[in-house]
Amino acid sequence: MIEKNVENGVNSYKEYMGQCYALRALMYFYALRVWGRVPIHTIPVESLTQPTELPRSPIADVKKRIQDDIAESLKTINTTTGLAPAAGQKYYMLKGAVYAMQTDVHIWFQEYDEALTASQNCITASKCTWVTSITDWKKMFLDPLSSTETI
Repeated sequence: MIEKNVENGVNSYKEYMGQCYALRALMYFYALRVWGRVPIHTIPVESLTQPTELPRSPIADVKKRIQDDIAESLKTINTTTGLAPAAGQKYYMLKGAVYAMQTDVHIWFQEYDEALTASQNCITASKCTWVTSITDWKKMFLDPLSSTETI
């Protein structure tokens, strides 16, 4: 769909792909933290004859898959998305959220210098501000569209 620019939607398709890469990275990161070595499986299951039991991959391979997916996501995902009206953007995974996840990944692997860089990128991309009142703090939960904190 991206190569053929179906219905002139190439930018939307790239946004969706960026979000998909980010979500896959997040799922592998959660799996890694819970179980350690997990199978890496990125080929779609299209037949009942395909193997469903796969060997667990080394942690270094899972880490690389996570980092590669984050990098691919950051290439295509925007700071703001054209998928929805501006107010609804906070319900999509945006670039700030991907940088926040990247920060978490680097901290998990004790790569603190890289974590500092990723966290600064998160602050820059998300345009978040400090909460200065209890009313603003409550907005994060009661009215997230008007909050400056959600990324």
